Amino acid sequence: MDLRIELLRKGHRPEDFDCGKPQLNEWLHRFALQQQDKNYARTRVVVDEKDPGGVLGYYSLLPCQLDTQHFPAARKLPQRLPCLLLGKLAVAVKSMQQGIGALLLADAIDRTRLAIAEVGGIGLFVEAIDDEARSFYRHFGFEAFRDDDRRLFLNVAWP
Repeated sequence: MDLRIELLRKGHRPEDFDCGKPQLNEWLHRFALQQQDKNYARTRVVVDEKDPGGVLGYYSLLPCQLDTQHFPAARKLPQRLPCLLLGKLAVAVKSMQQGIGALLLADAIDRTRLAIAEVGGIGLFVEAIDDEARSFYRHFGFEAFRDDDRRLFLNVAWP
């Protein structure tokens, strides 16, 4: 496969996407382009160059602020910190176990670093949808919040 990651556009076929999790399918089918058109979030998709309209996986990024009272870091922090939210990340069932999730996450982390370098911020925040997702993020270095192990954070700004 010749894969590439690109911004979701009208030429893609999100309605054909199925990751096995109805809420993630529905968001891509019904809301991703709408949120992008309103400038609320950006959704990037993985496509195979042989089928450039077919979506093999996707993620969305949007700005947010974290309330630091639950933050995993043990340092003195202001009450709220700017970061990016990894709002969604999903891989089509037919494309699982091929490294596409890791590819998407690496791209999201790279884009987070670029955004933070330009406008400031501290890292990437995610709310894992289930235990499988939580394990995935933990594998890539995300730390759980003290009081909620499904809320995770990856520091990309602090040494």
